[in-house]
Amino acid sequence: MYFMQKEAHKKIKMQSLFRPSVKSYTGYKKVPMLTISGNWLVQVGFDIGSIVEIITGENQLIIRKENEYEQLTDY
Repeated sequence: MYFMQKEAHKKIKMQSLFRPSVKSYTGYKKVPMLTISGNWLVQVGFDIGSIVEIITGENQLIIRKENEYEQLTDY
């Protein structure tokens, strides 16, 4: 697992996205959306085109970059 030398915290507000839904009377359903971007991602090892894995737990998301070997064998 990749760890930064100095721990950094980012605060990002959850946004909403409207998705088509046949179960909703309006035809759309509001779902949470999270967008992360910035040069800081490159600084911590996430380059454009990187494959990432999102690990979910109660009240947390862990985003980790897959190593080259995993990328070649899993996809």
